[in-house]
Amino acid sequence: MALVQLNYWVYLLVLAAGIAGSFAGYAQVSGLWKKGAERTVLRRGLVLGAILAVFDWVFENAGALFGYWHTAGSTLFLGAVPIEVFFIALSAGAAYNWIFPQKFSWLFAVCSSAVIAVIGAGIEASLAQEGLLVYTGGWTSAHAVVAYFAVFLGMYFVNRWLNSRK
Repeated sequence: MALVQLNYWVYLLVLAAGIAGSFAGYAQVSGLWKKGAERTVLRRGLVLGAILAVFDWVFENAGALFGYWHTAGSTLFLGAVPIEVFFIALSAGAAYNWIFPQKFSWLFAVCSSAVIAVIGAGIEASLAQEGLLVYTGGWTSAHAVVAYFAVFLGMYFVNRWLNSRK
């Protein structure tokens, strides 16, 4: 199904950038960012985004190399990873930093990671339906849910560490 001739990868990229930008804008106008601290907040978000994007790039290339999946339909591939996925991860990591609380809560860490895991696997299911992602080598949606959960639980702790630095 074509989205008015918009490549599905690009659609997801624009969606991710829009979500990240909306959270950044909300945080800025609502006073969640202290006046004069915008550069630090932006930088921390982009650092967390870069950490997620690089980790995802390594993970996805390794998975493709070991025969667990392959992708198609991107405008440009970075190894086996669609360039759009790299920028989606960058946007997701930045948004995560800008909206998730800094105080520790196991309940929040576990439940938010579960929500993100299910949404991520759902997006992958839609990519598979479009023929842009194919699981092979025994990889399933259940594996994707567990992987997303573990990654975003880890992101919760990386985010806390990053924001504890001056």
